[in-house]
Order: sequence, then structure tokens, then C-alpha cells
Amino acid sequence: MAVILFVVIFQGVSAGKDNAQAGAVIGTAKSITAALEYFYNDQNRYPNVLEFNEQNVMLNYLNIFPAPNFISAVCPESFVYKKNSSSAASLSFCLPSKQGNFQKGWNTFNLNK
Repeated sequence: MAVILFVVIFQGVSAGKDNAQAGAVIGTAKSITAALEYFYNDQNRYPNVLEFNEQNVMLNYLNIFPAPNFISAVCPESFVYKKNSSSAASLSFCLPSKQGNFQKGWNTFNLNK
């Protein structure tokens, strides 16, 4: 009986942790997307990958950078930025659990001007 109770509690704590991490990743992804839009408004282009990974550049648009990375069994990393052209980019983000309209695993915000 005690083993069953322990397993149920452990699963509940694990699910709660995954949900909290998913919420944090979604919020951070929205902040990064807004920062990318501000960068575009200033520069008339999205940053290249080197600029995106440069703390001195992105701290002009975000309060905290680099963003926290929540590693899980599902997500080897939290965020992947890609620049497709000067007017198109994407930010993919990985969630350890489904939350709202976002699926467990990789989701993407596409930026196009």
C-alpha cells in the first residue's frame, strides 16, 4: 500500500513540475518572440543566429539572456532560433508536457514581415 501511495505522489509531483516548466517555457518563448520583433523594428531585419546567441546584443531587448534551459526526457533543449531570411525567422520551443493549445515536444512561433 505504501509503495502505491509513493508512486502516485511521485507521478503527481513530476506532472506538476512538467506543467510548471511548460508554463515557464511558453512565457519565455513569448518574451523572446517580442524581443525579436523589437529587434526587427530597430534593424529592419531579424538577427542572424550569431547575433541571437550574443548576450550583449539580446540584452538590449530582454531582461535575462540567455533564456533558462529546461532539460527533460522529452526536451534536450528549450529553444532553437532560425533565421530564414531578413524578414522571416522562427523560434522553436520544447515543452515537457502539453499545455493549452501547445503540444508536448516541439512547437514553433513563426515570424514573418
